[in-house]
Amino acid sequence: MKDKEPTKEASVYKILSNISRRKIIEMIGSEGKISFTKLKKELKISVGALYHHIDALGDIITQDDQHRYMLTRQGKLVFKLLNETGDQLSFVHSEFSVESSASTSNRLASAAQIFLPRRLLLSVSDKPILYLPAAAIIVALGSWIAVHANLRFILVFPDSQTSMPPDFTAALFVISWLLVFGLSDITSTFIFRRKGGDLSLLVGSSVSFIPLIFFSGLWYVFRAVHFDMAGIIAPFLLLACQLWTIGVLSCTISLSKGLRMDKSALISFTVIYVNIAFFLLRQIYW
Repeated sequence: MKDKEPTKEASVYKILSNISRRKIIEMIGSEGKISFTKLKKELKISVGALYHHIDALGDIITQDDQHRYMLTRQGKLVFKLLNETGDQLSFVHSEFSVESSASTSNRLASAAQIFLPRRLLLSVSDKPILYLPAAAIIVALGSWIAVHANLRFILVFPDSQTSMPPDFTAALFVISWLLVFGLSDITSTFIFRRKGGDLSLLVGSSVSFIPLIFFSGLWYVFRAVHFDMAGIIAPFLLLACQLWTIGVLSCTISLSKGLRMDKSALISFTVIYVNIAFFLLRQIYW
């Protein structure tokens, strides 16, 4: 029993090592009850970031019938601890930052940053309007490659058996991007009740299409050199790129909506299941 107490205490200190979380507790502790809107206004952070910090606080805070945040019994003890220790917790922040830096120095973490660019997506979540031009470029590039590769996109599934006009093929890529965003946003709202963060999710969704654009580029290059990759590596390469897309989309949803990665992954796979259901219905009725 004695071994569990330091672990619990360390967990509390780790939560409070973040300045935004300390401010949330201080604001709720000072006012008694506070709304999500007021918290966001006072902290001046994105909706996704605020949801993330609220989730991280766990059973320290709760909500009343009017969805206002208040401290639990444990939260009141933490608020008292916060008032007693004050700035001493800033040293805890440095300690955990050092540990985090050390853990990300290995090769596996570096590879994860390439395939799941969390830092980039976090920046997108904080200031999405600055990345709107980049999103437009990504989507325009994807549309252009889809036309030249002769690939018709339906969400995250490209179809090579098409003779559609180029304009329609390009439009389908844009529509697929918007549908992925829309399905992710609707699922987040209705299943997990996470509203807001729409612009960051829209921009981040364009980043999740980069693996599919990569696949389209390879398809175009192989067609240009008259190499038939349809029955050799295409299925495996497409699957890898789709899984990569799911990972980036999950990370985008997590940061935009402030959800844990397991919940965000559930939303991403829901999008895939809707995509598969569409293809099955199309084969039956068309």
